[in-house]
Amino acid sequence: MFLGHRVEGLTYRQLAERHGVSVAEVEQAIIRGLRIIAHSDDRKNRRWWQFWRR
Repeated sequence: MFLGHRVEGLTYRQLAERHGVSVAEVEQAIIRGLRIIAHSDDRKNRRWWQFWRR
């Protein structure tokens, strides 16, 4: 879902319909993706919400 939103440019609603889940579940999946990125970036200790903006 993270790639669908960031790369394909799909909205949360479009992703929810595509995957058969709620918009809230899409939001949580995006947050999980941002957390993974934040934890994998060892050079900078940024929190997950600092990756929210592109």
